Amino acid sequence: MTSSPQPGEPAYSERGDIETGDIEPGDTEPGDIEPGDIEPGDSEPGDSDVTDTLVQTAFVIMGILTRVASDHDVSLTQLRVLGILRDHRPRMSQLAEFLGLDKSTLSGLIERAEQRGLVERTRSTTDGRATEVGMTSAGCALAEQVHARVRDEIAVLTTGFDAVTRAMLVRELGPLAHWDQAG
Repeated sequence: MTSSPQPGEPAYSERGDIETGDIEPGDTEPGDIEPGDIEPGDSEPGDSDVTDTLVQTAFVIMGILTRVASDHDVSLTQLRVLGILRDHRPRMSQLAEFLGLDKSTLSGLIERAEQRGLVERTRSTTDGRATEVGMTSAGCALAEQVHARVRDEIAVLTTGFDAVTRAMLVRELGPLAHWDQAG
């Protein structure tokens, strides 16, 4: 995903880090740009830059999630289920749709989580034909452990971010986090 920099642009390593030897005095570093600093006609990041940055960031986050899931002996999909169930008690059909799984695949996934005592299925109180999925106390405890570990590992990545940058990340990336839920 790396490309040769244009004259006056910093070079990026395979991980997306700026190679510090390519920054000259007076160059702007990524954290130095404030909202409103880019004026019309200034060089703005292109779609390819945005795509590369988001994809590389996703790879880093997926690496953290995969490692944490493995350390807790759950699959990445089971980790996603626990994350969803922290805040929701969906019907099986809703959970299958959100995860992009067919019902039989989800049933097996939930059955394995039930056997570990992490989740439970109950009949919906509003629709007797529907089954809802919720976490047990053991599932809640595991979800909290996993959440704390993921939060701590991501905190390492964002240590140098000031309050303005953190708020901007939440404001700008928040809608992306819910994009696929909107349909």
